[in-house]
Amino acid sequence: MSKKQQLTVRRLEYGLGMKAVNALLGLIDKLGFPLGNIERGNVLYHATRRKKLAEFGDSRFLGFLDHYLEVSRRLPLTSFGQVTTRQAALKALANRLMVERYVQRYPRVKEIPIKRPLFIVGFPRTGTTLLHHLLSQDPGYRSLKFWELHTPVPVRLDDPEKDRAARVNIARRVLAGVRLIFPEMRVMHQTDPHTPEECWQLFYNSFGAMNMDLQSGDLEMGDWLFDQDMVWVYKQYKRYLQILAHRHPTRVFVLKCPEHLWFLDSLLEVFPDAGIIQTHRDPYNCVASYCSMISLNRRMLYGKIEPHEVGAHISHRFLTGIQRAMKVRDERGDKNFFDVDFRQLVKEPRQVIRSIKAWHGMDHDEESERRMDEWFDTKRDDAKGKHVYTGEMWGLDVQDIHRRYGEYIERFGVWTKAAGIPGGDREKTSDVQAIASKLPPPPGD
Repeated sequence: MSKKQQLTVRRLEYGLGMKAVNALLGLIDKLGFPLGNIERGNVLYHATRRKKLAEFGDSRFLGFLDHYLEVSRRLPLTSFGQVTTRQAALKALANRLMVERYVQRYPRVKEIPIKRPLFIVGFPRTGTTLLHHLLSQDPGYRSLKFWELHTPVPVRLDDPEKDRAARVNIARRVLAGVRLIFPEMRVMHQTDPHTPEECWQLFYNSFGAMNMDLQSGDLEMGDWLFDQDMVWVYKQYKRYLQILAHRHPTRVFVLKCPEHLWFLDSLLEVFPDAGIIQTHRDPYNCVASYCSMISLNRRMLYGKIEPHEVGAHISHRFLTGIQRAMKVRDERGDKNFFDVDFRQLVKEPRQVIRSIKAWHGMDHDEESERRMDEWFDTKRDDAKGKHVYTGEMWGLDVQDIHRRYGEYIERFGVWTKAAGIPGGDREKTSDVQAIASKLPPPPGD
């Protein structure tokens, strides 16, 4: 089997099944039943009908919604891509409606303090998932599971057990669909209803998620957010944490989402006592691995993957994120931050966990150690080495990445695998100059 055949992402366009589904949706649209309508009035109307509620809360979300829908309408979405975009908008709006109902019924929820939350940030593919899972083994830390992130507000207010079961079942159905659309995902990132997951879904409910940019490949999605009041978005996010804590009293939240990197100033404005763990890894590896993962969303939205466009977008967007993060640390200092080297985390995970908890003022007890042992003994589909990718596929040039990210590499002493590039011990890597020379400069250069 050739190296190309062994790559996790090999199919660059819809398979036969997805082509058939997309064609059927296109036919339905032509017959006058637009299942992918993403006009503002239409999605607002159908969200209220679906939930039989009418109050969306602070109207500032409408500006974010309008921008999201406007950009989405300009994208070359397939019929299936339009339907998934519409459904994502409807889900976010439904969550907003349910938040308002919950707060009206339990007004004191707004007074619940979120004390000393722990945020795991860093480029995707830097060990953030490993760190999140291990810290979640401590009974004193509470992570957010997929089922409660997808449906963060109770659907059954009368019976907590039935409510949990209903929301878990919703998550199971969603994940079953994800596995059909993204069969490669299981070896990249294993997810079930009860796994701790990234909290970007909570930002989606205000249409202020950086993930919208990363998935779509449209820089306008994210660039627009940089000029918006993201403090307001983080305050909206905090309300979800308060609701989750109201239903399930919590000592300390441990939250994970790489896209906090882009908005650390707003995060610290809303959570001034937050502890922020920032993970570090060779940016070339991070960009290459994430390109492989996020390309599945591009294939879903557009019916095909343009590898070099994915590589150019992600390499630029990650650079924007780390530059914004370093600026915040320059202005505010490092007292809220704990830095973790990816190689040390992989080599000595228990020692890293103990160091973080000591820094955060949490005891490390025998129960936490026992739970970590159980987690390590559990077989995972996304174990190390299962996700196979190359930077060459995405048109990435290792020397170019290290040059552009040089300030980051030097500042945090990031180990890189490129001979002669400043920043630590080196190894020789494969030559990607032939591919890189055929590419236009990444956006923003």
